Amino acid sequence: MPGKLFLLNRSLLTDLENFPLDPGTYIAGRSKKCDLVVADHTISRRHAEITVTDKTVTVRDLRSRNGVFIDKQRVQSSLLVAGQFLRLGRIVFLLAREGTPAWDLDSADETRDHKDVEGKTIPEHVAMRLSPAQIGVVMLLQEGRSEKYIAARLSLSPHTVHNHIREIYRALGVHKQSELVALLLK
Repeated sequence: MPGKLFLLNRSLLTDLENFPLDPGTYIAGRSKKCDLVVADHTISRRHAEITVTDKTVTVRDLRSRNGVFIDKQRVQSSLLVAGQFLRLGRIVFLLAREGTPAWDLDSADETRDHKDVEGKTIPEHVAMRLSPAQIGVVMLLQEGRSEKYIAARLSLSPHTVHNHIREIYRALGVHKQSELVALLLK
């Protein structure tokens, strides 16, 4: 019989412990009054409600600012099954049962790549923390392109590209383009 359910922290942005899920209802958010406290600026004070029964896990967005995502799909309320990624703001968890193959995966084993039309890739654990627009910018940053080039190539204003880059660096915990490229090569 498979083991107990856990939300496994798969984010490089926080050192949260894995969170056990017994039957019940849990509130995840930034507030210290929450059951699952996630101290990150992209998490609302009361971000999501997680309801666990003997047979199902349901996640409901509590009108959070940065959303609740299962795999890459934003949801208001949805079932979550073992093996799926749950993203609150920019923090990523994997729902897994203790003792199953997903439980034993390390981040390299579970990484799926995000590919663009030209075949360039970025790791899934990076892509899950970024918006689609930011992913497009990252694809060009990893080639060593300048902000001006990226703005022209994506038909964006240089100011918008600069803001995307700032948010990308913040989301990924890097400070310059060379650190970003090193993270993508891991």
